[in-house]
Amino acid sequence: MNMFRNLFCLFLIFTGFSLMFFNPSDWAPLQRLGPDFLDVLKGAETFRPFVIGACFVIAIALFMTRKQY
Repeated sequence: MNMFRNLFCLFLIFTGFSLMFFNPSDWAPLQRLGPDFLDVLKGAETFRPFVIGACFVIAIALFMTRKQY
C-alpha cells in the first residue's frame, strides 16, 4: 500500500509538471488511447491551472499522510 501511494504521488507530480511545461495535445502516444481519453485530455487542457493545482495538492496530501513504521 505504501509503495502504491508513493508511486501515485510521483505520478501526480510528474503529471503536474508535464502539464505545466508541455502541451498535452501534442503527445503522440496519448493520441492512440481512444476518444474517451482524448475527451479527458481536452478537459485537462481547458482547465489546466486547476488540474495542475489539484495534482500538486493531492500529491502533497498523500505525502503528508504517510505512516511511519
